Amino acid sequence: MRRLRRHTDAPPRRLRLIAFALAAVLSIVGLSVRHAPIYLPPIETPPAPGEALLPVFGYATLESPVIRFVVAGQVLPTEPATLEGYRREGRNIVAEEGARVEGVLLEVTPEVLTRFDRFERRGLRYERTLVELADGRPAWAYRRID
Repeated sequence: MRRLRRHTDAPPRRLRLIAFALAAVLSIVGLSVRHAPIYLPPIETPPAPGEALLPVFGYATLESPVIRFVVAGQVLPTEPATLEGYRREGRNIVAEEGARVEGVLLEVTPEVLTRFDRFERRGLRYERTLVELADGRPAWAYRRID
């Protein structure tokens, strides 16, 4: 029985797979910001000083910094937030007494909120509703349309 010899000058298979995956992710993120999918409006100029920011409660895909960056076209700072009176059901929140959903609170410009609406397919798949967070602050949240 003959044994196959591994070439020492070629990188190991695992290293090649990691490098390929990293290159794919970087190219997707890099291309998505400049060439966002067709359902997202173009990236607007930064907000004017003093422009009102709108609070958004993110609990599923909007918790991901990568998703937020691709959709908004910028890094959005977040803070932990809790929504009481709702439970998470997959990528949806459902009203339920005594339940709570952990997520993030972000403040966005009206242009970024429009991009979130397009990303969440507002009116087709999700609706944007005003909710009250555990600390009493209002925020927009996306709920699945039944």
